[in-house]
Amino acid sequence: MPLLTLRAVLAVLLVLTGLTVFAAVGEQWVMNTFDVTLPGWVNLVVALSIATVKGVLVLAYFMQLKYDNPINTCVFLFCMLGFFLFLGFTAIDLGNRDLVYSYKSGEIQKGGMGGLVRQTSAGTETVQGNMTSYVRTKMIEKMGGDMKAFSEAEAAAHAKSHAKHKEHAPEVSSAGMSRPRSGLSGALETAESPAPADAKPSH
Repeated sequence: MPLLTLRAVLAVLLVLTGLTVFAAVGEQWVMNTFDVTLPGWVNLVVALSIATVKGVLVLAYFMQLKYDNPINTCVFLFCMLGFFLFLGFTAIDLGNRDLVYSYKSGEIQKGGMGGLVRQTSAGTETVQGNMTSYVRTKMIEKMGGDMKAFSEAEAAAHAKSHAKHKEHAPEVSSAGMSRPRSGLSGALETAESPAPADAKPSH
């Protein structure tokens, strides 16, 4: 393969890498300057399109699939088909979970998903934000907004839940169970070994 071809491919790859950075920075600039929120798929399509072109160039020239036996290209495409099948079925699952459970729609949030409909004595209410923050806010409201009382109640509940833990069994072994021994085993002690019985005393 001519050296000029390799250098040309390298130049194109560098340009495409710069284009990837420019696309990311340009998206942020458009959003901040014009106060416009671009859909998430725009950045995804642009980034993956550039990455696909770069991958094809690397495979064709640097990995020499263009000049190699066509069976290697077929094997590679078959592997990519399997990868996209797994990825596609995962995407279908993630994109349609809300058809069965409405609260599973959207990205996973720290503290649990929001949007749940809870049945209360006063009727139904929708959880705003994640579940952890929602329950915490409700408990604080129930205590009249007293953060100190809430912290004390939380500490007491934590202590109560850990009070049920049993004490550790003594580190002894029996016929039914084996316990690890702690401390030094004595194997490193420098004790003199007994002299053999047939050894002659030295004078």
